[in-house]
Amino acid sequence: YLNLPIIPQTKNFGLSFKILCRECGYMNKINIIKLLKNISIVISFLISPLTVAPFTAGIFLYSNPQNEQQHILFTYILSFTCIIPFFSLLFYKYTNRISSFDVPVRKNRIRLLVLASIYNTIGFLIINYLNTDIILNGLLFSFSINTILICVITVYWKISGHMAALGGSVVALLIADFHYPVSMCIMLLLVSFSRFFLKVHTPQQILGGTIIGMLTTYIILGYIFI
Repeated sequence: YLNLPIIPQTKNFGLSFKILCRECGYMNKINIIKLLKNISIVISFLISPLTVAPFTAGIFLYSNPQNEQQHILFTYILSFTCIIPFFSLLFYKYTNRISSFDVPVRKNRIRLLVLASIYNTIGFLIINYLNTDIILNGLLFSFSINTILICVITVYWKISGHMAALGGSVVALLIADFHYPVSMCIMLLLVSFSRFFLKVHTPQQILGGTIIGMLTTYIILGYIFI
């Protein structure tokens, strides 16, 4: 059976048709909103601080075939920027310390950001010891500093970690001569829209995260490591 809306019984066919159209239009609007919400959730999950960092580092590593330590370096990077932070997030979620993976409560958000800062710093120290690639070292150092800055700012004001991570990665890739402006702009717009549509961040918080990530990474890579 078709799942059609129930309309009031009336002898006026024209009125019944208008009610049916109005109800169907309302249902279509609800379905579109649900679809956009699901798409936003997928985008926020796929393009998050936990995935952006190892993905960007992987581009640096595997674009240089002369680096014989590619796999071991990527394993360390993946572990300390994605896997270990992810399991910490899972632990907090399934011990009921956080209500959702967006971590809406500031106190819990700060705790997880402190842990992420520690993990990222350890990852940077290991890669800095093993690797001689200045740009890769600078990239991991910028991820660590960005996470620390987001943690400090969160004490006073909520800011988008998604946009900080993505903005920093875009700048790092541009500095390293990976020029894909259209793809980069599309990703920035998609993540910005998803965070706003899910009502996780305001436009100011999204813009603030983007500026922090881009500016910090530009200073670190452009003036300290290169």
